[in-house]
Amino acid sequence: MGTINIDEGLAALIAAAAASISAYMNIRSTKTAARLAAKQSVVSEDLQELSTALYEVVALSVEAMNSRSPDRFQAKIDQATKVSTRLDELRRRHRYSIPFVFEAIWYLKGMPIYVSHHRNSLSDPRVKAMKEQATSLRLEIDESLERYFFHGRAPGVLGRWKLKRLGRRLETTFQDGRPTE
Repeated sequence: MGTINIDEGLAALIAAAAASISAYMNIRSTKTAARLAAKQSVVSEDLQELSTALYEVVALSVEAMNSRSPDRFQAKIDQATKVSTRLDELRRRHRYSIPFVFEAIWYLKGMPIYVSHHRNSLSDPRVKAMKEQATSLRLEIDESLERYFFHGRAPGVLGRWKLKRLGRRLETTFQDGRPTE
C-alpha cells in the first residue's frame, strides 16, 4: 500500500490549528470555572439559610392552615411571619446576585399574610389552591437556585417567566379571596 506524504508546512499548520483550538478550550473552561466559583462565593454563605427559609415559610403557613385551635394557628402564623421577615432580608441582600428570584420570593414571603386573611375560611378551595401554588413556586425557586449555584446557569427567559407567573398566580388567588372594602 502507498504511504501518504504530508508536506512539512501542512503538518505544521495542522499542529498550530490543534494547539490554538486546545488553548481556546482551556481558556474558556477556566473562565467558566472562575465565573461559577464567583457566583458560588457570593451566594454560598446564605444559600442554606435561604433554602431553609423558603421551605419553612410555606410549611409553617400550611401547618397554620391545618391547625384546629386558634392559639396554635396564631403561633404558627407568628413563626411563619418571623421566617418571612428573614426571607425578605435575604432577598434584599442578594437582589443583585440572584435577581431572577427577587420577585418570586417577594410573592412567597406573603404566605403568612395570605393565610391570616383566610383564618375564618380555611376550608375555602382558594386556600387549598394557595397552598399548592406556594409549594409549586417554592419548588421552582429551589430548582432555579440549584441550577444557578451548582451549574452556574441562571434561568432563561422561559424559566424567569415561569417564576413570575407562579408568583402572580399565588397573589391573584389571594386577591380574589380577600374581602373588598
